[in-house]
Amino acid sequence: MRKTKMIKKIGIMCLALIIGSSSLFAGCGYTKEERQRIASYRKVGKANAINYIEQKYGFTPKVKSVDNIYDGDTSVPTLTPMPSYKVSVGMEYDGREFTVEIPGDEESIYGEDDYQRDEIIDYLKEYILDACPQAEDVVLPLRERDTDLFGPYFTGDNFDDYINASDYRSKIILKLCNTDINEFSLDDFISKVQFQELFVINYKDKDMMPTPEHSSSVSLYELKDISPYINQAVEFYKTKDSINNDSCDIYHVEYDNLLITTEKDEEVTMEKLETEDSAEYGKCLGAYHLQTNAKDVNVYIPKSLFKGNEEITVIVGESSDELIYENDEYYCFNNISILEDSEDFVSTFEFRIYAKEIEERK
Repeated sequence: MRKTKMIKKIGIMCLALIIGSSSLFAGCGYTKEERQRIASYRKVGKANAINYIEQKYGFTPKVKSVDNIYDGDTSVPTLTPMPSYKVSVGMEYDGREFTVEIPGDEESIYGEDDYQRDEIIDYLKEYILDACPQAEDVVLPLRERDTDLFGPYFTGDNFDDYINASDYRSKIILKLCNTDINEFSLDDFISKVQFQELFVINYKDKDMMPTPEHSSSVSLYELKDISPYINQAVEFYKTKDSINNDSCDIYHVEYDNLLITTEKDEEVTMEKLETEDSAEYGKCLGAYHLQTNAKDVNVYIPKSLFKGNEEITVIVGESSDELIYENDEYYCFNNISILEDSEDFVSTFEFRIYAKEIEERK
């Protein structure tokens, strides 16, 4: 198993603050009234879910499970948290399993389910791609979650019931390839598709278009996982009265198997330094000095340089952060907390890459 770490050398005093605290769990068990209420939620919710599906789809499903839903508020630790008034009902019909969430505090036919999930997602994507022919692919990070449910019945032409300007789940990622995002017409797109948030990303290669790892909360400040593969990105987001946007360009420099990305078109100078193995960190695979007038710099180290049983250490100047990201192809760090070694450049620092074989325990 490969391990990674970044050594931090900061010549400042470390302040240790230890606060003693204790958390007392509130409650020693449910009262009789609470148990009755919880059971009632399940009983009423089960009946509501059956009635909801019968009225919405016209068939009677088999109930496989009924569970109370807990809001997850842990501000007051308790061994006996009270559930919300909603329940989650697992169902099955004609070999298809699905879930319904519906109130259980009173009779209701207002719920959400994922019975038509696959049909809805396919339709939404096809609709958006028709609205933006330049796009190679589209991702709906909140709508495509396994836990997302749908209220309105899918008719095949009710796009606005699922993606619109008022639903927080209406977040769209459009993937373009070698198409300048300045050619993207927002006015034309929003005449067909309303949204809460829109990301348009211009990739370098149609065969390498990974979705941002944290796609549900992606921002222009969190593109490190896809920076090696993209040229540009723009974010459109709604405010009360308008649609605003932020954009960035990504510039790539390759040097000695390394990849450096910046968000400013500035020259990046790399100098190879003498390498020296370390008894503590192992073999030095490379030593470099980087200089550029770009402010934000990401350095990507290919995993192909390492064996599977090595511990990887990167020492950066006199201070560094931990390796901030890794995917199947790279380890990565940036210069956010690095002390620059010269005032002649905006970003300038040395870094050394080490690999040490991990001894197997006998």
